[in-house]
Amino acid sequence: MLPGIKLWPPKPAKTLIIKSIDRLLEAGRLKQAYNGGLIIEIDGGINLDNIRSVEAAGADIAVAGSCIFGAADRRACVRALKGA
Repeated sequence: MLPGIKLWPPKPAKTLIIKSIDRLLEAGRLKQAYNGGLIIEIDGGINLDNIRSVEAAGADIAVAGSCIFGAADRRACVRALKGA
């Protein structure tokens, strides 16, 4: 697994650093070099506005803690993240 927190400093409810998308793309190239033998995780600032961007950039797992736990309706937020 190739984990990475993309905040500085890592604190709840911060925003995703756009430079992280470039890092995800680079990690995706590493994943291809290892024939898919890596799982790429991103944690930090993931929300409904950027979940598809990080997925398209190569993230296999996106941790959206603040998005979910800060939502008035957590179940609706999870459904929206899964279907975004």
